[in-house]
Amino acid sequence: MAKWNKNKKVLDHEHTEFWRYELKDVEAPNLQKDVFPYDEVSRIDFDHKLMAISPADELFITDTTFRDGQQARPPYTVKQIFDLFVLMSRLGGENGVIRQTEFFLYSKKDREAVAIA
Repeated sequence: MAKWNKNKKVLDHEHTEFWRYELKDVEAPNLQKDVFPYDEVSRIDFDHKLMAISPADELFITDTTFRDGQQARPPYTVKQIFDLFVLMSRLGGENGVIRQTEFFLYSKKDREAVAIA
């Protein structure tokens, strides 16, 4: 059961027997193969009902590795940028699944990486 906490302005949950789980050692994991089959696209479990999905006929990827990735870690070197670009080009394959990638061209190093690609 949850009650509104006026001071914190959040719902506080009362831990009843419903919320307590006993840890059990099982022989095999429950991989939920009815939701995540190995030979089909995963289904969506929404309100305890499996919803069939209908993906588009054509799928493609817009990559943000060079935009978001640069913000989330130390900046890539020119060689790392080039190597990642080559790998993603190979991943896209003949069908061009990776349609585009985003680059920030703020520094000389960024411009050098795009020039050699």
